[in-house]
Amino acid sequence: MEELGLQVANVAGRDLIVGPDAMTRMQQELDLQFVSANILVDGKPLLKPYIILSKRLGDREVRIGITGVTMKSRSAVEAWPDANLEFQDASEAAREVLEVLRTQTDVRILLAHLTTAALEELHAEMPFGYDLLVSSTGELRETTPIGETPVVLSPGSRGKHLAWLNLRFERPGSVHVTGGEVLRLDQKIEDDAEMAARVAQMKEQLAARPAAGEGRVTTSEAPLPTADGPSP
Repeated sequence: MEELGLQVANVAGRDLIVGPDAMTRMQQELDLQFVSANILVDGKPLLKPYIILSKRLGDREVRIGITGVTMKSRSAVEAWPDANLEFQDASEAAREVLEVLRTQTDVRILLAHLTTAALEELHAEMPFGYDLLVSSTGELRETTPIGETPVVLSPGSRGKHLAWLNLRFERPGSVHVTGGEVLRLDQKIEDDAEMAARVAQMKEQLAARPAAGEGRVTTSEAPLPTADGPSP
């Protein structure tokens, strides 16, 4: 993530399945900022609710506010047994933080891991609360909107697409999309040789690890759990 130049990442509920220790290590080892406006642990924010970046454009500084929200994950709650992990209402949390950012920033970006229905409801309730909403729940919108914000960018899931936008800032309250694209990462785009070699090495290391549960005997006849609940 660091080599890609990633600066800010929204934490989805499913990301927390790794547990508190792994989450703490990632925060300490990665040179990027995790944000979430609606994840609490023991009644306190687990992460910063937002971050403000400053970018020089011509003769002025443009302040960019970024926040994130996620849907609840039952598996994440189960992975934090010694802590009271809570997910506040995502729409309400987004409204509150975007209102705080409205007076402090020139451009506001909302990173949202929510269902399509929740995203549409959020957009209807506060169409001008953000300039750019980036969705990460799998819906693919293969065209990028051109014109005045607010806009929604939804590049699908599993790293199969890459999306980019050009934003032109004219004055507070006036931000336009002047260009963009949603690229399908298929055979037409060649792999970076160095990165492909690193991925292959990581796959070999993972393949060499013992399978989950290897060397142990279990007598449970209960159905195996899925990502967010028991199998039918």
